[in-house]
Amino acid sequence: MKFYKDVCAKLVYRFGNKNLDAIKSIDIERYLVDLSKEKYKRGKKGEERTYSATYVHHFRTVLTVAFDFAEKHGMIERNPMRFISAVKAERKEVDFLSKDEAKRFLACLSADAPLYWKTAMNLLIRCGLRRGELVGLKWEDINYSDNTLTVCRDVINNAETDRKNYVKETKSAHSDRTLPIDAEMMKLLKAWKAKQVEDYGTMLMPSAFIFGSSIDPYNPVRPDSVTQWLSRFNTRHGLRNVSPHDLRHTCATLLLANGASVKETQVIMGHADASTTLKFYVGVDSDALKNASDKLSMALAMGE
Repeated sequence: MKFYKDVCAKLVYRFGNKNLDAIKSIDIERYLVDLSKEKYKRGKKGEERTYSATYVHHFRTVLTVAFDFAEKHGMIERNPMRFISAVKAERKEVDFLSKDEAKRFLACLSADAPLYWKTAMNLLIRCGLRRGELVGLKWEDINYSDNTLTVCRDVINNAETDRKNYVKETKSAHSDRTLPIDAEMMKLLKAWKAKQVEDYGTMLMPSAFIFGSSIDPYNPVRPDSVTQWLSRFNTRHGLRNVSPHDLRHTCATLLLANGASVKETQVIMGHADASTTLKFYVGVDSDALKNASDKLSMALAMGE
């Protein structure tokens, strides 16, 4: 909501002194081109960058919705957005750990990570959870009889929430999902629950968060603390500095590389559309390509 409020404010700044029917296609084209060349400062060092095609596309989307509404309600005779070409999508490179990197990461976790974070990081890489979904998990979401985990809530903490945790539903209906948990993951969860009970000195109700704050198990840890801990851990062990979302990428990439179908991977990741799965997570290495080529050769081989 904050992002789109900012988008609307910028559009009003550019076009707010004109009547709707006075805004022509050429005006909008010029604005989108100007926006794509505009520079902004990012990060503590103030590095200058230009806005991405995806960012510019959001402005085109808002304008399309606005002018479609105006046309539908007879506010304008001609919709200028019909003549605006789509913003060319940029190829987004996705970062993920290779199989060997993932094994090293898990080995470092096993050797040198508190049970709290060992459990959290394993859930990210084994179940492909989003950061907010991870910290939104409650013990009632674990089904011990059939070894499954239900993802049904998300946690956000930003300026719009006054830097306080806000627990909400997941981002879409497809994000709600029930995932299988392997024996290794279930063992970690059970061990962490026992440790959590010991730490708090009391039995926990099912509504307690799996990754609650240090003083209150019924309040989740802040999502950005997951990123901060992972960054420090990677640095300490000389690992590539991947983010929690990169561990999610790793889960999907390794699923696909080890024989999972696109549909199966889509469901596990909670994507609404399989094209999202294909667009961001089909990362293959040379061994995978050779294996695919060998399979094709076998399929085409003619018997003597």
